[in-house]
Amino acid sequence: MEQRPQATRLWDMPRERFVDVLTATDCPESGLLLHVTVGLSRDVTKGQTGVELITTCRATFTEVHRGLAQAAFALRASDETSVAG
Repeated sequence: MEQRPQATRLWDMPRERFVDVLTATDCPESGLLLHVTVGLSRDVTKGQTGVELITTCRATFTEVHRGLAQAAFALRASDETSVAG
């Protein structure tokens, strides 16, 4: 039976901001996990071309989604401090 992707909301340490990550099992093939951010493009690009982060890994690496969330937090932070030129 095919499993539905699971959404996880991951918070920063002050619990002020969050990143939603969608995880699909056995995708793109059996034994792998696919993780993708959801909604990051709306926050980071302020209406310009959208950006989402995606990764795939062996299913035995169960914490990769946390690393993806950390990358998303860093991307948001860099966008907030960048200066349009």
